[in-house]
Amino acid sequence: MTPRGSFRGDPPELRVPLSTDPGEVPRLRHLVREQLRAWRLAGAAEVTLLLVSELVTNALLHGRPPLELRVAAIGEKVRVEVHDAAGDRPPARAFPPPDAPHGRGIEIVAALANRWGSAPSPLGKVVWFEEDVTARP
Repeated sequence: MTPRGSFRGDPPELRVPLSTDPGEVPRLRHLVREQLRAWRLAGAAEVTLLLVSELVTNALLHGRPPLELRVAAIGEKVRVEVHDAAGDRPPARAFPPPDAPHGRGIEIVAALANRWGSAPSPLGKVVWFEEDVTARP
């Protein structure tokens, strides 16, 4: 058990409720990094952590509480989900001008994740991505 997180079922899954504090982003990167190490999937960490940052930031800026992060190891992939109560607004892909300071989070997810999407969820909506990984000894 990690602080404010819980593990469930098969496949192994980490669930962490989120506050609306921007300090959640580095805290969650740390929790996800440690969980990937525990699952011996640390080789997936850098891209996965960047994409966790993007999804969590997007939820903090555009979602509605309650917010929850879920990370699961499913065979040869890691699935990361961010749930929020804003079920009426799936994430929009934006194409900001080159000099805009923000607005590229979903584009980064779309470019780097093996798969990504959004769907309705019991909380409202879920935005997710998957990374193909190989366990390391």
